[in-house]
Amino acid sequence: MLKTEVLLFAMALSIVCGASGPEKTHRAVKEIIKTLKDIRKAQVPDACKNDMVMDIFSNIKDLSTSDAFCKAAKTLQKLTPCKAMHKNIQNLKENLRKFETETTNCTLDHSKIDLNEFLAQLLLFSRQYYSYKH
Repeated sequence: MLKTEVLLFAMALSIVCGASGPEKTHRAVKEIIKTLKDIRKAQVPDACKNDMVMDIFSNIKDLSTSDAFCKAAKTLQKLTPCKAMHKNIQNLKENLRKFETETTNCTLDHSKIDLNEFLAQLLLFSRQYYSYKH
């Protein structure tokens, strides 16, 4: 009886809270990739893409996925995007934050790259993560 109640509670909780676990991260990565593609297609002035941001990709092989996405969110949090990119950058930050956990290491390095390169590297990393999971 208790097992059934726990199962029903878990099902109700998942309905109330929406997607969880792998389904939630799956959707978040798809949205990250879509947003990054939208930024690449958009007519964004070069001045917007040349902002310098933290280079989280110099040691990317040593990072977990949640650490990498957390660092990307933190890097974008420090950015004041130009008007042409504001909505997309906000969307990216929201989806990147979905990967944060209590054990996420979110310390940033001091080296910098331009925003255009950062976004290209983030797209590559996200695609690799997505293809690995599917």
